Amino acid sequence: MGHDHRHGPEPRAGARFRNRLLIAFLLAGTFMLVEFGTALATRSLTLLSDAGHMLTDTVGLGLALAAISAATTASAATTWSSGARSSHCSTRAHRPS
Repeated sequence: MGHDHRHGPEPRAGARFRNRLLIAFLLAGTFMLVEFGTALATRSLTLLSDAGHMLTDTVGLGLALAAISAATTASAATTWSSGARSSHCSTRAHRPS
């Protein structure tokens, strides 16, 4: 039997890949800007349309990063709203008076 040396909670998948997503986001954004500038300089509609495609990829990566950030922030919060507290109250059958 093997022994696992991790002592503590394992990070969620999003938190584990945040740095990789950030690198991909920055690379895609950089290539998009270079491609857009080149498209304007050369008046190339093909490059301009590809820059638009890169824009949608960059937005998607940005949304993934925002979702990871929101999920990490939400799971780190220890306070509950009153609505969440009341939904976890014991469920007793209400007897009519």
